[in-house]
Amino acid sequence: MMDVFSFAHPILTSSSAKAHESSLLEDEADEWKAMSAAGAGIAKALLLDYSEIRPAPENIRILALVGKGHNGGDALIACHELLAIYPRAKISILLTTDRDAMRPLTLRALDQVEGRVEAHTIPDDASKDALVGLLEDLAGRKIFDICIDGLLGMSSSGAPREPISNLIAAVNEFKGIDLRAAVDLPSGVNDAGSHLFLRTDFCYCTGIPKHSVFHSHVPYGRVRYLDLGFFDGSSSTQAETRAYVLTSSTLDSLRRLRAASVDKRKFGHLYVVGGSAFMPGALLMSVQAAVR
Repeated sequence: MMDVFSFAHPILTSSSAKAHESSLLEDEADEWKAMSAAGAGIAKALLLDYSEIRPAPENIRILALVGKGHNGGDALIACHELLAIYPRAKISILLTTDRDAMRPLTLRALDQVEGRVEAHTIPDDASKDALVGLLEDLAGRKIFDICIDGLLGMSSSGAPREPISNLIAAVNEFKGIDLRAAVDLPSGVNDAGSHLFLRTDFCYCTGIPKHSVFHSHVPYGRVRYLDLGFFDGSSSTQAETRAYVLTSSTLDSLRRLRAASVDKRKFGHLYVVGGSAFMPGALLMSVQAAVR
């Protein structure tokens, strides 16, 4: 029987995902490797998704919201990767804590971009209106092409506290952002749910698909799963879930070249039934997908 992890990965609760990560990432070196892969994957996905709006400009403007945890580190590494591609990028980083309170790897990621970004630490008593004013000042007469949300991760519980809650409210109100993307899951979202969360266009689940973004009526935007290899050869860690995300390896057999002498009848047949002569869109798209 084929191992399910060879073509699908389980959707886990945040607590189960955290336990699975802990079993795989044994030391700081493993954690940094995973964080670097997550940041690189986020940067690549951001540019691909932004291309739906327009080609990314050389002086792309990015707003990064960074908390003290590893989601903040992922966001910072994504900024580092984007700077490598677009050296003229203008990146504004809003930090919600002092450097001394950051987790070691998040601080390491911040050191990577030090001097190449404009960083601001948000005061604990910053009001929503003051933060909206700060965003307007940072944007000037332009807009931010991309906002990366790395404030809170899957370890958060309950409603966000100040100043994070005020920052989330300010960014939600601020109109000068083209694309809003969350690292792992939008800040304010957790297994218990939340009334205050950052509204996003895309959500990049890094390493493990999270239950919270798939099982909710709250609009978190389009969900992207960034496979970091957390389930490679992991049949012994079969999760107790009936919900899975199909991986791109599912299509590997279709990506191979077919033999030059092959006959089209050797690959099966498809019978498509359409329901309306006046609304054939679903029928046409099904046939087009089959031909591809």
